[in-house]
Amino acid sequence: MYSLRCTSNRNREISICRNTFFERSKLNVRDVFVFVMNFLDNWSLSQDAKFTGISYGSMVMDWGSFMWEICKEHYQRYMKSKVFLGPHRD
Repeated sequence: MYSLRCTSNRNREISICRNTFFERSKLNVRDVFVFVMNFLDNWSLSQDAKFTGISYGSMVMDWGSFMWEICKEHYQRYMKSKVFLGPHRD
């Protein structure tokens, strides 16, 4: 597991997953970040599952749904009121 070590007390270590949604995840942090990167690059869920080694089934579907919810929430909070303009044509 990934952790941070205190510089003043080398015996103290804190997991980077502590108090985050990674804490209860069955996936490792690397696979989650790779999955998110590929999702944002418009990979299909089956491609993403093959590349990351995550079994294509309920886990990939759950993470795909989770990513869509995050994107939807971001759009509703920050982008909904924005006006998108195409290229300027003279």
